[in-house]
Amino acid sequence: MSITRKTVSIVVTTYTNARLQDVVELIESIRCQTYREIEVILVIEGSRTMYDKLTSYLEENSILGVRVIFSRKHIGLSSARNLGIEASEGDIIAFVDDDVVLDPRWAKQMVKAYDDGTVIGVTGCSEPLFMGGTLKWLPEEFYWLIGCTSFAGLKTVTEVRNAWGMNMSFRRNVFSNGCRFEELYGLRAGGMEAWGQRPPEDVDLSLKARVGTGGRIIYDPTVRIKHKVHPNRFTLTLIAEKAFFTGHQRRLMKILYQDLDADLLTMEKSLLRRILVNTFPGILKNVMKKPVEAWHQFAITLIVLFMVFLGFYTYPQLIKKRRR
Repeated sequence: MSITRKTVSIVVTTYTNARLQDVVELIESIRCQTYREIEVILVIEGSRTMYDKLTSYLEENSILGVRVIFSRKHIGLSSARNLGIEASEGDIIAFVDDDVVLDPRWAKQMVKAYDDGTVIGVTGCSEPLFMGGTLKWLPEEFYWLIGCTSFAGLKTVTEVRNAWGMNMSFRRNVFSNGCRFEELYGLRAGGMEAWGQRPPEDVDLSLKARVGTGGRIIYDPTVRIKHKVHPNRFTLTLIAEKAFFTGHQRRLMKILYQDLDADLLTMEKSLLRRILVNTFPGILKNVMKKPVEAWHQFAITLIVLFMVFLGFYTYPQLIKKRRR
């Protein structure tokens, strides 16, 4: 099949009227794609106001190719994305967050990556789009805290363990045998109450897809998006929670998928080395020039490392409590 004939279904889920402008800007970035064989599946959870405003926006601007699905309840990210999969018709099914903006060549570059028949999934670069302030002092090694991928240090096309949920896609055949997002995993209504003792839904789906098809998932830096970073979503409490549950999830992932013939934590170990070898020395060099920035960087580094290790190494105690 030629590149120009592959169709792309983009699944977007949203749950709150507060994201209305974000979703509108995402839709506009989809309309600006240089690749035209695209449909959009928009799944709205719980917010009738959001549904009404978005459908009015689509009608008033004569926007075609967008299908809106409404759920009366907050069903969670994984369940909402599964609804999108069922409604999609594309050869490639893509998933992006509702607060990202796509590079105009995003779809074209993503489809091109599937020329390699061994590739069953593609994930791409997510850059920060700082809103209403700046967090530019944040070391890139911690960009995973704000939904960006620079922390991985990947500059070329590289095979990876899993796709990142804010910017990923899979061939339709990945889902043809019933492979879906595990509905108990992932975020619900924007909070972390569903994380608990569950692995990340994007990692779980990626590993199941690889096992089920024998194919590869690649990271392509040209499949670019910008992820909005609002200062009010970057609080000390949120940082500590996300770091703890990230460590917790990585320990759980190592246990659940231990039968796979691979070191599942290779990327995390590489990132830790970068923090110890690059981040800490960089902070020390910055102390005299920018002491306030250096202090922020030092504090974040200590908090994140402590909470990740706490989450990773308290897993056995937590799992024992669950089994009683």
